[in-house]
Order: sequence, then structure tokens, then C-alpha cells
Amino acid sequence: MLSFPFLSLLQANKKPKEWYKFFIVLVCLVIIFIVILNIAINPYKTFSHQHLLNQKTTDTYSDRITHFYLSKHLKPQVIMMGTSRIGLYPSEYLLKYIDKKIYNSALAGSSIEEQSAYLTYYIEHFNLTHIVWSLDFFSFNPDKKPYPDFSTKRLEESFYLPDYAEATFNFKTSLVSLKTIYANIVQRATTVEKDQPFSDEQIQKNIEATLNQYKEGKMFLNSQNFINPSSIDANLNRIKEVTQLCQKNGVELILYISPVHESHLDMIESSGLGETYNYMKQQLSYIHPYYDFGTKNTITQKFLNFRDSSHTVKSIGKLIFEKILDKNLTTQDNNFGTYRKLSNDI
Repeated sequence: MLSFPFLSLLQANKKPKEWYKFFIVLVCLVIIFIVILNIAINPYKTFSHQHLLNQKTTDTYSDRITHFYLSKHLKPQVIMMGTSRIGLYPSEYLLKYIDKKIYNSALAGSSIEEQSAYLTYYIEHFNLTHIVWSLDFFSFNPDKKPYPDFSTKRLEESFYLPDYAEATFNFKTSLVSLKTIYANIVQRATTVEKDQPFSDEQIQKNIEATLNQYKEGKMFLNSQNFINPSSIDANLNRIKEVTQLCQKNGVELILYISPVHESHLDMIESSGLGETYNYMKQQLSYIHPYYDFGTKNTITQKFLNFRDSSHTVKSIGKLIFEKILDKNLTTQDNNFGTYRKLSNDI
């Protein structure tokens, strides 16, 4: 009589065990699927393989990872560096003047700290001949912190385990992989984007929106520390260190200050940052010659040349590279881009 309840208890316990096995197998299958999907699609370009399903990237948050590994796979001779402003300019615009392997390593919203760290890595690990570095005033903000995905360890270690773990085992990465597939199949562009994608009314709204964003954002211009000109000395020193590294390794460094709409320049002044802006320009001339496009001129006074107050349309990139690199320039307005030679008057 006692044996029957005992047998029924064993049979009752059999189901939970089967459920545990099923659950473990299911979890393992999901993990295997995620790993295979992420490695195959390679959305962050951590691995070297590229194909039709991952040509177009969708995750801008991880562009610090993507740019690092893409550059490692490509091993370019020319690097374009800066924020999203130079990121709008296709490398083909520069290829007309520098016929070498070019990579646009623009880091959206980046600080001078981030940019100089990546450039230092590129100079020390690639056989670079040129660097074209676009400088934006807000990148000098002493209160501007590097993006969360930025890590100096990525640049220092030959195998940075967190990146490979993120690229393979991460569930969030699998969602990015699926979005990448969708973008490369369903949303594949069939027409070339217009140079100016916005209407006049949209441009005016965009300009107003970015002016407010820069004025109110601590990571842009709303910083009391930034008002003190000497607060940017640390970032100026970072540029100086990159300049010296370029000289040591035979890399030609091309510096320029990005153009912004004239209303953006007015906003810099009204925010109490005019002295710091001028200090930046003056101190740069003690470090390296550069072109200054961040002035009021015939280009920056026309709102149709902009997407918002700080991003130009793509074609302005052609004018910038033409001004800097075309030795036979005769057609472009002379007041767009002022050359500042190296000054010894310190």
C-alpha cells in the first residue's frame, strides 16, 4: 500500500524533469541562433566579412565600435576625422585630390578627447599618409564626456573581449542584426539622396531646433566652464600631441574648422562663448596651419547650404576640399575658408 503513493510521486516528478530538459534545450537553441545570426550579419563590423545583408549599418550608438573595426579591416592610408559634419562628406570628394585608400572615421557628437585617441591609434597602427581633421567648437567643451561606447582599452588591447562578446552573445545585437537585414533588403535605397533633402520651411525649423539644442545642452555649449578660454587648453594639447605624432611618422595633417550657419555664430557670441571661440582659433595657429570655414561668409549666410544650423549639405564638402587642396582654384568665392598659417608669435 505504501509503494503506490511512492510510485505516483516518482511519476509526478518526472514531468518537471522533462520540462527542465526542454527549457535547457530551448535556451541553448536560442543562444546558438543568436550567436550564428550575429556572427553571420556582423552588424558592428567586428569581424572582417561583409556581404549584401550588412552593407548598410543601422546602429549609430555603436559607431565607435564599427569605425574602429572597419578601419582595422580596411587599413586605410587616409583618415577623415571629426564629428557628423565631416561624416556627411563622402570620401569620393577627397579621392579627387588624394588618390589613396580613404576611410571616413567620423564619430558623431564626439569630443576632441575621443577623436585624438582614435587618431593616435590610427597613426601608430596604420601606414597613414594623410589625416583630414574637421574641428568643431563644441568638441572642445571641457564638460563634454566621451560617448558610453568609447573605451581607451579598445585601442590599447589587441583583443578587447567585451566587443566580441557584444558582437556574438548579446540579445540586443541580434535585434540590430535583424534591423540590418531589413535595412539591406526592404529599405535598400533605389534613388540617390538629394543634396538638400529639406524644404525651405523645414530648414528654418531645423536651424531653430539645433540652435536651441546647442544653447541648452551641457554637452554642446551650455557650460559655465566653457566660458573660460583656458578651459580648452587640455583639448588644444591633445591636438598638439597628434600634430607632433604626425610629424614623427611622416603623416600630412590637414586641419580645418567646420562651417556653421551665421545664426549659429551669433548664438556662440550671445552665449558668452565668443572669447573662447576666438581663443581656440588663435591657439590653433600656434600648433598647426589650418583653414577657417567657421566665419560669416557667402556660404554660411545662405540657409539653403545647410540642413540645420551646424550641418551643411553634402556638396559643401566639395567646396571645402577644393579650397584646401586644389592648387589651381580660380572659381570659388575667396571669402569661404580663410587660411591661417602657423604663427610663432606666442
